Amino acid sequence: MDGPALQLTIRRPRMTGAASSAPRAVAALLGFCGIASGVSPAHASEDVPDRNWRPAATFAQLGGNSSADNWTLGVQWTWRRDWQWGHSVHAQGHWELSAGRWASKQSWRNDDRDWFTQITFTPMLRLTTPRSSGWYVDVGAGPTLLLPVYVDRERTFSTQFNFQTQLAAGRLLGANHQHDVAVCIAHISNAEIEQPNPGLNLYALRYTWRFARP
Repeated sequence: MDGPALQLTIRRPRMTGAASSAPRAVAALLGFCGIASGVSPAHASEDVPDRNWRPAATFAQLGGNSSADNWTLGVQWTWRRDWQWGHSVHAQGHWELSAGRWASKQSWRNDDRDWFTQITFTPMLRLTTPRSSGWYVDVGAGPTLLLPVYVDRERTFSTQFNFQTQLAAGRLLGANHQHDVAVCIAHISNAEIEQPNPGLNLYALRYTWRFARP
């Protein structure tokens, strides 16, 4: 004779505020880094140098917003593989490591400024088409540090650790595409890890020099 069925119910604890938003931020970042795993590679690049610690390019960037100016220098490492979506969209990834300085206005009454340092590491995905003639779109997201905690006349951050999402449109120039000019838009926030989280936008012009391959 069968006994009464045993029923087990597991309830997930509710998370609110920073505790609930932190996993979403981490999931979004890991999701972007794993984009390539869901797409079949068109091919593995065979001409990538063995010493892949050598940067493929370096860049300088100048930008700002209504309350701050920004100067940034960085380097890029090209991924070893690229991907093809259908017959039209080609994707090539690269890593970016950059360091920059913010000169942020602290008052609407004068031009007094405080200085902040930003260090950012970003995986980027470059999208092109066969007919783009050197034009491309870059998208990416990654962790960034603003030291000390960022403050300007419009906003006050609560954390030094933040995330940066970035969108850029540019064009490769030169006989070997060694020159690269782009317009960039970036958004910096802590993904609701802690309040206040006002967010910060950056509008910039970037020039990239691509090193000749050995």
